[in-house]
Amino acid sequence: MRKNVWLGTGFVAFVILSTACSSGGGDDATNEDLSPPVVAQIEATDKCAPNVTPEIEDQPDAVCAIETDYLAPDLTGTEAEEAAELATQSVAFKAGAVRPSCAGRAGTGFNTCGTAGNQDCCATAQVPGGVAGQLRVNTYELGVYQVTVARYETFVNAFNGNLRSAATTGKLPGWNNAWNQYLPATRAQVDDMMGPGCQARSDVLNYGARTWPSAQVASQVASLITDNNARAQDIRDDAKRARLLGKPVNCVTYYMARAFCAWDGGRLPTDAEWTYAAMGGNQLREYPWQGAKDASRLVTDLNTASNVFTFPADFPYYGNGMNAYHMAPPGQKPAGVARWGHQDMSGNVLEWMENIAGNNTGIVRGGSWEGHADKNQNKYSNYPLLRSYGSAGIRCAYGNAVAPPPPPPPPPAAAIVPVHRHYSAAATDHLQGLTQGEGAPAYKYEGVSFKVLTAASPATKGDIPLYRCRIGTRHFVSNSANCEGQTVEGRLGFVYRRRVAGSAPIYRCLKGNDHLTTLTPVECRRNGYRIEGFQGYALR
Repeated sequence: MRKNVWLGTGFVAFVILSTACSSGGGDDATNEDLSPPVVAQIEATDKCAPNVTPEIEDQPDAVCAIETDYLAPDLTGTEAEEAAELATQSVAFKAGAVRPSCAGRAGTGFNTCGTAGNQDCCATAQVPGGVAGQLRVNTYELGVYQVTVARYETFVNAFNGNLRSAATTGKLPGWNNAWNQYLPATRAQVDDMMGPGCQARSDVLNYGARTWPSAQVASQVASLITDNNARAQDIRDDAKRARLLGKPVNCVTYYMARAFCAWDGGRLPTDAEWTYAAMGGNQLREYPWQGAKDASRLVTDLNTASNVFTFPADFPYYGNGMNAYHMAPPGQKPAGVARWGHQDMSGNVLEWMENIAGNNTGIVRGGSWEGHADKNQNKYSNYPLLRSYGSAGIRCAYGNAVAPPPPPPPPPAAAIVPVHRHYSAAATDHLQGLTQGEGAPAYKYEGVSFKVLTAASPATKGDIPLYRCRIGTRHFVSNSANCEGQTVEGRLGFVYRRRVAGSAPIYRCLKGNDHLTTLTPVECRRNGYRIEGFQGYALR
């Protein structure tokens, strides 16, 4: 069965595979599949599509630039002390509280999560406060599942579609009234913003996927999937309201996501909180589960190399007209559960973080059915707050986030000294010290690595010392006064334990026997070094 779809630059022919929709019988069709070129053409025009966005180190201001968090062990020696401090902070949530989006309700999208379809879709699981690398979080609760369409519709119905009135009547704790203008004021506006008005991956006739129910979606899927067999009928049924209510809600802007969580008694998780939960705290997991990428654990993700989705498990073809068929109801991959019980933190839909940048952008992370990066270390920054996407949804957090300490005054210039960097190719050794040109001519001068304080500052708590150390003839930088049992060559100075203005995290990397402490860990990653750990915050 051949259809034509308008892509904006011309008609492109594509094929719905009868092999994909076959369960015995059905129309005969060619096995030609033109979906990969079509997908590539769409991605080329979408700056937020997977495999399109540049790395933030290369283009810091690029829309949706992909950013890497370097989830490395804490080498500062302060992790236990800080974890104890966090444990004493109050926790402002009621464990097991009933959420308005599920209270007194049953049915699809309310109590149908999990593989058996009988779990509370509003369930939360506690994340114990702690420290992992540069992350510090209070104890808080995080939704076990991504927010379903049914839960979001409950919010919409509570205000007859006028979500703006929820803000103006004080029903959204912590809300900034300057954001009111970004919320829909009628049900018609809601239906448009989450339907045809969704900005990306929303055209069902053109590989789009929308979970907000509408007669248009059901009709369009039916017009494309016309085979007469059980699989085709299942795809058509999946596009109807009864099934969509149990899917993760998508096509929500930052403000629509934040408004829902506030009304539901919570908030969006901070970037640090989400990452901490996904990587299992100090376990520093690469994926929410222990181990490598695994389709049996990764919920509905497109493998672009083989053109295969991981959900449904028995539907390994990508074709147009499926709408959200390949988006899993929450909790379908229990083997992929995170350390504290959270499901679907890798794949399915990207999730909004609470963080807002100064350029009216935010962060989404967690991977998606479309093939976005799904490692815990990956996130999409500079993400427009008003952008709605068929690949992005919501998970809510409950409880207080860590309150940042007040920033200390900047240290006097006389209290700051540069640490110079030198390299010997013959010795494969980086030498970092307070004297420029040290070790010449054997060592080539490479510039200033970072800057340190000459003494611990009384204005900050717990500044961390840095020492220059040696193993045989090779050098490294350590936070340990005894150089981790190696030869001590002297103290370089002090760095901050917490981020302050003008500072950035430093990391120690290793390749072979060559250690390097740097402000730019991307150079380690790109040059074959392994990141050993986080060493504090140094001045640029």
